[in-house]
Amino acid sequence: MKLQDVCCLSVILFCFALSGCASFSSGRSAQVDRGLSCHIKAGATIPPSRETWWFWDIGSDCPLCYSKSIPIAEVGLHYGFKLSETSRPFSIGLLVGGDVPQAEIYAQLHEGEKEDYGIGGRLGLLTGWYSHQLFFLYDRQLGEDLKLLINPGLFYHTGQSPNGANTGSLLFFTQSVGLAFESDYYTFTPCVSLIAGKGKLSIASMPPTRKFSDTFVTAWLGITFHKKQN
Repeated sequence: MKLQDVCCLSVILFCFALSGCASFSSGRSAQVDRGLSCHIKAGATIPPSRETWWFWDIGSDCPLCYSKSIPIAEVGLHYGFKLSETSRPFSIGLLVGGDVPQAEIYAQLHEGEKEDYGIGGRLGLLTGWYSHQLFFLYDRQLGEDLKLLINPGLFYHTGQSPNGANTGSLLFFTQSVGLAFESDYYTFTPCVSLIAGKGKLSIASMPPTRKFSDTFVTAWLGITFHKKQN
């Protein structure tokens, strides 16, 4: 295993120890990187509603009393491949955003000189709270090493506390726009995203069930380490 691979795995293990973080959208290039790649991003939201913040307010003594910015954090390993020379590129991945791991599959539907696009999904794993996503990635070439990124998607978050007393769910539409600055071995991606949707939550100590809607903005910086592409 190469040093780069070991570093990526170490960061993922470290990320498992984080809590109170989220990753609402993919926000990366539509082009599949062949072989193993490592994607890292970090940023924050503007403060959402108190109800949305509750889902990431770990260990609060006063639920729904206030709202803070939600940290954006994600680390992922992807492996890109083609089944044959004439087939579409695919990638599979394992990602961690805060304490919520996800498995991902992505298919690049178009490869062109000026644009690429594809569709993918993420399935939440292992924990009491699950985040699932569907997303569409679109790239438009702006220069030799510069792309415009457009990434609409759906984000669904649901689960319950360990004792089952508190439950909730969120369904958000996400629209991300960013840039990809490319080089041989890494791609740098600053992005912003508009998040809008609805949710509900039930807290044992604060009946009845609350239903709410919310709109907020996120911004983050991402970097993908990959093999040199042809």
